[in-house]
Amino acid sequence: MSGKRVAPGEMPQTKRKGSGAVGIALGITAALLVGGMAALCFYAASYDRVFPGVTLGDRSLSGLSQNQLRQTLTADSLLSGEVVLTAGGEELGRRTQKELGAYINSESLAGAAWSVGREEGGLGWIKNGWTMLTGLLGGHNSSDLVVYYDDDTLRQTAAEMAALFDQEQVDGSYELTEDGIYAVKPAEGRTLDQPALIRAIKASSSSALSPSSSCNAPSVSFTVWSSSCKLP
Repeated sequence: MSGKRVAPGEMPQTKRKGSGAVGIALGITAALLVGGMAALCFYAASYDRVFPGVTLGDRSLSGLSQNQLRQTLTADSLLSGEVVLTAGGEELGRRTQKELGAYINSESLAGAAWSVGREEGGLGWIKNGWTMLTGLLGGHNSSDLVVYYDDDTLRQTAAEMAALFDQEQVDGSYELTEDGIYAVKPAEGRTLDQPALIRAIKASSSSALSPSSSCNAPSVSFTVWSSSCKLP
C-alpha cells in the first residue's frame, strides 16, 4: 500500500484557506446589509409622505401627504361620536361630542404624525431608516387622540342632566279625611353628582371614543347620591 505523507506544516495552510473563505462571505454579507440599510436611510430621507405604520388610535395615516393629513385630522371627521348619559341604568340623554363642547388641536395631531421618521442629525438619519424598515415590516407607531372639552359647556350639560334626575325625598304618611284615608307614597331622594359626570365624560374621550368608533354610543356612568325613607 502506497500513499503520500503530508508534512505537518501543510495542514495549517488548508485551515487558513477555509477561514479566509468564511471571512470573505461574512464581509460580503455585512457589506450588503450596510449597503441596504444605507439605501433605506436615503429613501427615508427623501420620503414626502407619512411614514408606514403611523396611526392615530386605530386609524391608519400611512402614506398621506401633508395636505391630506390636515384634511383627515379635523374636528368634523374625528368628533362625530355620540355619548349616552346614564345613571343607575336610567338614560338621561344623548349628546354628540360637539354638543358637549369637545375640540381637538388639529395642528398638533398633524405635526406629531408628520414628525415620525424625521429626526435630525447623523444618528437621526439612521433612526429614520430603522423607522421606515419597521413600518414596512408591519410595525406601528401609534398616538392617542387627545380630546379637550369646554368646561362651561360641560357644567351646563351636567346641570341639565341634574334637572332631569334629581328628586326630593318624600316621606310616607297617612291622613284621615272625610272621604277616607289619604296616603302619601314614600319616594327615595336622589341627587346627581355633577362633578363626577363631568369627569366621566372627559375620561370617555380617551377610551370609548376612538376615531373609528364614531358610530358607537358608549355609556358614561357616574355616581349618584341617594337617600331612602320607609314608612314607620
